[in-house]
Amino acid sequence: MQKKLALTLFGALFVSISFSQSPAQKSSSNIVFQSGFEEGNKSIWNDYDGNPDTENQILVDPGPFNKVGNHVIRLKVPEGQAGGSDLVKVFSGQYDSLYYRWYFKYEKGFNFNARNHGSGFFAGSRNYLGQSNYRPNGDDFIVGTLEYDPNSHRPYCYFYYRGMYQDCTNPNGACWGDHFPCTSDEGSGYCTKTEHRDPPLPPVLTDNTWYCLESKVKMGKPSANGIGSDGEFEFWLDGVSCGHWKNLWLRTTDQLKLTMLWLSLYHHDGTHSVAGILIDDVIVSTKPIGCSDIISGVGANKLNKEDIKIFPNPTKSMITISFSASRKFSVSIFDLSGKLIINKSFHEKEVSIDTHKFNPGIYCLTVKDETDNSLVWTESIICNN
Repeated sequence: MQKKLALTLFGALFVSISFSQSPAQKSSSNIVFQSGFEEGNKSIWNDYDGNPDTENQILVDPGPFNKVGNHVIRLKVPEGQAGGSDLVKVFSGQYDSLYYRWYFKYEKGFNFNARNHGSGFFAGSRNYLGQSNYRPNGDDFIVGTLEYDPNSHRPYCYFYYRGMYQDCTNPNGACWGDHFPCTSDEGSGYCTKTEHRDPPLPPVLTDNTWYCLESKVKMGKPSANGIGSDGEFEFWLDGVSCGHWKNLWLRTTDQLKLTMLWLSLYHHDGTHSVAGILIDDVIVSTKPIGCSDIISGVGANKLNKEDIKIFPNPTKSMITISFSASRKFSVSIFDLSGKLIINKSFHEKEVSIDTHKFNPGIYCLTVKDETDNSLVWTESIICNN
């Protein structure tokens, strides 16, 4: 899947920039961890509770991009039992902000009515993994798992963090995680903060369907009492935002950082079906990732503003297009009438185009992916010759 953007400039022209990268180029310094399970085993993971292959198994499956010989991980809980199956990845570093992305598919016959917990992010010591029933202190852990509501079958995040409040009416008693978006009521009890009831609601999940899930976590400023907190959480399904929650009180010390990815399927009782969940193309990054197969190079990565520079603009004799890494692309420049002035192909990190013969005025520049002619960016240039 790939985002495309086209802007009509000056009433006549479409201007765009898009690109492709090789798999090696996509494994950049922004990537904290990635796995398409093509390793053939779980050695790069840090599983510690001994899930047998019947519950935690790498399988051959076409996956979200319908590739022959592709591998996925299958998580499932034995029929008639409560419990979970999971994979844990402990990062080599610790982070204040991260993006997480993976594809998932609930197997055919999956019971969405069964109470569950899912996969997500974790901050703090591994010793706290799986903790519940109390509000974190702000210096110990946070955890957010992306799962589904057994009543509506819509996805949401189940979030344990310092400022959680939705099911914490007794400060000295049980305290359970917040839901984002909060759908339990319209503010009478649980969902008392209007900003946490974000419409529109995420779509209803169905079995035997691949979905692309991405989430962003920003730990924000530490605060002793929540004042000035600016933590953030957002998640997207198939590239569409399902809510962006800001000013969250996530920590009391800047020593609490994001440390782990937790892939998990947990069922509270034995009412679930034998079907499990398939997960593929897992990526953790310090920058947005998008819905594409970055690991094998299918599709195009989400473009960030910092990935490309076009300068000088205005220009007198030369325009330079610079990327953060070498890319395969074509450049076209049009005048305001729509007449094509330049069309050239490149496979470079940076190119310069001579514009000294251009008449003074405004021109439209396009950069397109040589592989699929895709469209994700726009730019106009001014020539002052």
